[in-house]
Amino acid sequence: MRKFLLYSSALVVGGLLSGSVAEAACIQTPTCSSLGYTSTSSCTGGTKCPFGNAWNCTASDLNDKITELEKTIEELQQNSSSGGTSSSNCIIGDILYSDMTCNPNVISDKTPIGVVFDRANKLAIGLEESSSVLAWSDFTRDVPELSNIESSSTVEADWQGKNNTKIVLEYYKANGKSCPAFEYVNSYKTEGTQAGDWYLPAGGELQAIYSNKDVLNITLGKIEGTKFGSKDYWSSSEYSYDDAWYLQFSNGYMTYYDKYGDTYYCYVRPVINFGDLTDEDSSTACNIGDIFYSDKTCSADVVSGKTPIGVVFDTTNRLIIGLEEALPLKWSTTSFDISGVSNIGSSSAATADWQGKNNTKTVLEYCKANGYSCPAFEYVNSYKTAGTSAGDWYLPAMGELTAIYINRAVLDVTLGKIGGTTSGTKIYWSSSEFSKYYAWMLEFNNGNVLNYDKEFNNYYVRPVLAF
Repeated sequence: MRKFLLYSSALVVGGLLSGSVAEAACIQTPTCSSLGYTSTSSCTGGTKCPFGNAWNCTASDLNDKITELEKTIEELQQNSSSGGTSSSNCIIGDILYSDMTCNPNVISDKTPIGVVFDRANKLAIGLEESSSVLAWSDFTRDVPELSNIESSSTVEADWQGKNNTKIVLEYYKANGKSCPAFEYVNSYKTEGTQAGDWYLPAGGELQAIYSNKDVLNITLGKIEGTKFGSKDYWSSSEYSYDDAWYLQFSNGYMTYYDKYGDTYYCYVRPVINFGDLTDEDSSTACNIGDIFYSDKTCSADVVSGKTPIGVVFDTTNRLIIGLEEALPLKWSTTSFDISGVSNIGSSSAATADWQGKNNTKTVLEYCKANGYSCPAFEYVNSYKTAGTSAGDWYLPAMGELTAIYINRAVLDVTLGKIGGTTSGTKIYWSSSEFSKYYAWMLEFNNGNVLNYDKEFNNYYVRPVLAF
């Protein structure tokens, strides 16, 4: 989950000002004392200082300080370019314009079409949303190529809203049925975008919108967009045959309900990946489920004369799985704690770990230096294909493994086309460590994220490559 600036009449949390905006403006961020805050040993009706590490601070007039903070943000934003920046320089809360540039300020001769909520993945919300609540679909049916996600921690790792939307629309159209929430976002268009460019956010994307809703609402107010209140919003993530995930913006609670029923509908907010509409990132040429070839190209169909080496499972981070996997192996043959790999104590934190490449390198170096054997890591380190060498592939961290699980249906279809090994309902090791004795693994039959003994359990191992 990506968190930046959140504040209300009772709480101010530093993040955007001390990070993205200040960094973009290249200036010193204010201190608590410069804003009139003083530290106190006990918090009695006070507020959290927005800068530094002070947890208990008081101010003479909280409302005045919030107003002052907003003014400080605005002054910082004025220091940035007034003519619009390229999509690679957008920050959370920026206005996205129809020419795919963005700026914190209103530019009179440009047309706003959205507000940026994720900088790294180049994602923005539309200025409008459905005028009323909609059903996820007009009948209950399990979408075969859309994975059922059965836990809130796993759904928050789902950032595949664009792919989810495409799959659901194609499935319901093929079956002569309707999916109102998806049809709304698919028909949404603005100056500079077309119908089909926008999509229904997945659970992780929707959670990121909620985390930044206060900043987004400030910008939406500037450009007369529809602000977020305490409504409920659909995600494109499926829970089961009957249910889909939605998020309550009144409290940030992610839960699920009937896709179609007489008692519960949700609002719909369209999202766009504005990086897809620029030429700045060549990774958009690949889609989830595409075959990846040894010449570093990809396609949805088998191309004769080319050698497949993997299948794309993440386009943002440009990641593929190998066509083959190891039969069940131990994580390590003895129990030991690896100082360079963080012990992760909860499943939600584990699914936020995308450092598989670094984890693999650290574990291998530690094992070699101490004369230990770590079979799962040794397998991926020795894995090679046409166009790649031993050492290029690694054991996915739990976040990466969760992304593979979420997209397993479409990945297995492609693996079947090219003679690869499908995942099915196996159990796979991740490279994420729980403790000296345990490491994290994922059950592909139900999506459970669990930790088990490194030394005494044998699970499957799937190599991953960043392309």
